[in-house]
Amino acid sequence: MLSLVAVTRDPKTDLRTIRGNSDSKGSVPGVIYGKKCPSTPLSVDTSDLLRVFRGAGFSHIIDLSLDGKKHQAIIHDVDVHPVSGQFLHVDFLAVSATDKLTVTVPITLTGESQAARDGAIIDHVLQDIEIRCLPADIPADITVDISKLEKVGDVLHVSDLPLNPEKHEILHHELTEAVVLASEFQEYVPEEVPAEVEVLTEKKEEGDEGEKPAEEKSE
Repeated sequence: MLSLVAVTRDPKTDLRTIRGNSDSKGSVPGVIYGKKCPSTPLSVDTSDLLRVFRGAGFSHIIDLSLDGKKHQAIIHDVDVHPVSGQFLHVDFLAVSATDKLTVTVPITLTGESQAARDGAIIDHVLQDIEIRCLPADIPADITVDISKLEKVGDVLHVSDLPLNPEKHEILHHELTEAVVLASEFQEYVPEEVPAEVEVLTEKKEEGDEGEKPAEEKSE
């Protein structure tokens, strides 16, 4: 389990001071909250948060040490600067081993498709999915075998995902939501301009070139 160290911050402190600037390392302001955890403002080291976020994403439980007290938590939300990509704020959700929670889990594709070998395009429609389960049952990802896509038009739906219904409650419409499908390859053909339009355009250009300015006509 990944671990992260945080310290309590004064909510009155200017967030720009906490983040620092381009010449300093800085920290990321955030908050932790949960059913059995009061909302507490905190800050974490920027590089440490980046390391943990790359490994945990929004679905892995991490050990968060806040002023020496251990919490099991997930990264619930992050605010990122749209240009620099810098972390602006992070929310941690403290979890309990006995309480179910809603998480977003990525969907990955594996295998080879006969439809793709025949020239079809494999369209990965649903990149991730929301499920509800106990913390111990959170999967790192959900792997979908695309070898079942044998011809153009074949589709794998949410109901085809390899999840245990006794442990995982899927928060998508299982029958209509497509995860991946084999689409027919369509070659792009540039639209041809009708010959009549080309002739009219040429005549207009010739007329513009032969027309004299108004001043020359008056002379």
